[in-house]
Amino acid sequence: MLAPGADLYIGADVEGARPILDGLSLGSLGGAELSDFLDRSRSLSVAVYGGGPRRFLAAAFGKYPGGGGLFFGARGDWEKARSASGIPYWRSEKRELSVYLNSARVFVSDGDPFVPPPGAESPRELVPLKEGAVLSGWMENPGPPLSRIAAALGVPVEIPAERLIFAVYPADGRGEYRAVLRLETANPSRAGALARLFTFAKAALSESGPAVQSSGVQSLVRIFFTENPGLDGSAVVLKTGVLKSRDFALLFNTLTVYSR
Repeated sequence: MLAPGADLYIGADVEGARPILDGLSLGSLGGAELSDFLDRSRSLSVAVYGGGPRRFLAAAFGKYPGGGGLFFGARGDWEKARSASGIPYWRSEKRELSVYLNSARVFVSDGDPFVPPPGAESPRELVPLKEGAVLSGWMENPGPPLSRIAAALGVPVEIPAERLIFAVYPADGRGEYRAVLRLETANPSRAGALARLFTFAKAALSESGPAVQSSGVQSLVRIFFTENPGLDGSAVVLKTGVLKSRDFALLFNTLTVYSR
């Protein structure tokens, strides 16, 4: 269960989305530790927050070793703490990391790892997209970060999107995926205007190939600006071609950075 109020929510089947997950930035959890964490997990949910008591929260389910107290207690920078709900967990102030572990689940955060119910509620439009997906989720108020990304690409446009819903599916090649991205707007008129903006951006970027190549964000161009947008009521729907796992990892990491 994840707390409401996050900028970005991601849910993943760990085995299917592992090449993408290996490239994600999860606070101070990384390297061999993150790899071991994913090795033992079946499913993973992550929320990234712009401010407040925590910057990220991850919840995973799988099979984990017992004796967490022995593991953490043997390391001098870990101490017992207690959540607002009264549940004990392990905390490292040095690493700004909190961990709750039992044999079946792990909660990791830079703040309190426990969330009072009911937690965040996923959009109903996400349900049909999740069928067959190895990774899916949504982003609230994606307009400002997407506008900043477009500006960094040399396309100064304002993107009037209220929510981004996404799902990533495996492609035929190993470590290759395709995705559907649904940008929700206030009404069909706004959606039509946004579709025209994407068409404009696609044309502008096709004329500035060398600049885009040197920008280091070619992956974002391939995701957002190479396919023709579709319309579904008040939403603009983008369908990507086949892309590498690093393209999607870059997308999520960049959205996190530009949302701050």
